Amino acid sequence: RGLEVEGMEMMMAGGSKLCGKKKGVIMAKLDELLAKLAAQALLANRTDVALREGYHAARQRWLDAESEYTLSRDRWKEAGKAAVMAGSSFDKWFEARKGAEKGVKDVKKRSGE
Repeated sequence: RGLEVEGMEMMMAGGSKLCGKKKGVIMAKLDELLAKLAAQALLANRTDVALREGYHAARQRWLDAESEYTLSRDRWKEAGKAAVMAGSSFDKWFEARKGAEKGVKDVKKRSGE
């Protein structure tokens, strides 16, 4: 029994005759109530723990999805930049090749080939 119940017993021991006669019934009802409250507290604690675990699991899944999204978005940005750079490099190479072919033609014309 808790301290509250023991305190009630001491208050009732020195109380009126009605409390003295009904002490057993009152104490049984208080014990029953205490047991019900303890069971409800246990159930509430278990429910709270289950909800908290569910929340943390859902939050972790959300954070993982957010991280994956951010990583994918950044990869697409980098891929776009790389494509622009590759296109620019190809254009420069293509222009250099055309210039080289023209240079070869000019050299051949001058040399009479």
